[in-house]
Formats: sequence, C-alpha cells, structure tokens
Amino acid sequence: MLPVRRLAVLLLSAAAAGCASGAKPEPPAQASASRIAPARNPAAGVRVLHIRSGPGFLRVIGTPGTEISAEGKIYAQAANLPEAERLCNDAQVRLHLSDPTEPVLETTGPRIGTASQSYRIDVTVAVPPGIRVSVRDEGGDLSVQGLAGGLAVQHGGGTLTITDVAGGLEVQHRGTATKIAQIGGKIAIDDGEGDLELANVTGHAEIRGGGGALVIRNVEGNVTVRDNCLGVAVSGVSGELNLYDIEPSALDLQACPGAIHFLKSPPR
Repeated sequence: MLPVRRLAVLLLSAAAAGCASGAKPEPPAQASASRIAPARNPAAGVRVLHIRSGPGFLRVIGTPGTEISAEGKIYAQAANLPEAERLCNDAQVRLHLSDPTEPVLETTGPRIGTASQSYRIDVTVAVPPGIRVSVRDEGGDLSVQGLAGGLAVQHGGGTLTITDVAGGLEVQHRGTATKIAQIGGKIAIDDGEGDLELANVTGHAEIRGGGGALVIRNVEGNVTVRDNCLGVAVSGVSGELNLYDIEPSALDLQACPGAIHFLKSPPR
C-alpha cells in the first residue's frame, strides 16, 4: 500500500477561551491525510471502458498512447490523524478485468462512521483512440475531452463539460451547468437541471431540457428539443428544428434555414 502523507492539524479548538470571552466556540480540530493511487492496463483488445466514480472531480482525456491509465488523488479528513489515515488507505482506485474487452475503472470510498469524517477522490483517466467510454459519476464536477470512440455519461452532481468527442454522445445529467462542444455523431441529451449550452455539432441532436436556459449553436443536422427551460436560444442549425412544448415567444432564433415545427407532446 502506498504511504500516506501526514499533514499537520490545521484547526485548533478554542472552546475554553470562547466561553471565557463570550465568543462563539471554534469548530472541532480536523486532521487530514492524502495519497496517490495509480491504475494501468494495456488498451489492446478493449472495446469499452466503464468508469464508476463517487465524490471528487473526474477528468477523462483522450491520449495517443497504447495504455489506459488512471491516477486518483485521495483526500480524507477526520477528528484525528490515525482515523484520517485509515479513511485514506481504505479508499481505492481499481481496474476490474473480469471482461478484458470491457474493463471497469472504479473508485470506492471508505466506511464513514461520524459527521467529522469525509473523503474525496479526484481522478484523471487517459484513454487511447478507438475505445468507447461509459461514465457513471455520482459526485463532483466531470470534464471529458478528446475522445474518438464515443461517449455515454450518467452524471449526478456538479458541472459537466464535454469537448472534442467523435463517435456519438449520450448524456443523462442531474447536476448544475452543462457545456458541450465540438461533437461528431448523433447526440442524445437528457438534462434534468441547470443551464445547457451545445455548440459546434456534426450530426443530429435530440435534447430534453429540465430547467434553466438552453443555448444551441452551429449544428450540422436536425435538432429536436423537448423542453421546459426558462428560455431557448438557437442559431446556426442547418437542418430541421422540432420544438416540443416551446412557445414561439420564448424562442430566440437566428440563422436557421431549415423547416421549424412547433409541436405538443402527447399527454402522459
């Protein structure tokens, strides 16, 4: 097991002084620990890489190499240093190879027993060309860039940023803001919360909005929007626009030469 780097306790309790002076007591002392957790696997024969992550930032990048690699930076806090070290060592970043053609990269957290304990794992994953990536991320911000084999995302928290992806894109997002740009292939987006910005797409796009503003720019293909957003701005769409449950007065439309259809969804 990799050694845990010991960090000094940053906060000191001042409850006695606070009581004497009438000031508000300071929060309890906290100890921190951290370590690096690497994982690697040859990319030969891999068709799909599945990524399953929890609390922390996740970054997925395309790379010209021949190896799938991941680096997790694990951080933990607790009331004392031995407990923080235990949390840090119990958290893991692993590659499961039960199916070598579809390996699973998974982060697992420690057992949390008290409110004073917490952890996060910030992960960077490098993926060679030609591999499809499937991500299920349940916490923190997610950034994906430079993939050539297609991408499917289920994201449950924080911001979502996706750029420069070929091979198609599927997104289910229940976080805050979403920004997607430079996508090649068919796109399907189910965006449950926050603002959504989609730009520079080659292919058809189907979008289901769920609140916030929706901005669509420069799409070479048809666009279908099923939306209950605060406002919709569309510009530079070359194909047809199929707009469900959107009033014309709520639409800012520019430079869209194709047919525009205002439609109503069937009753549920």
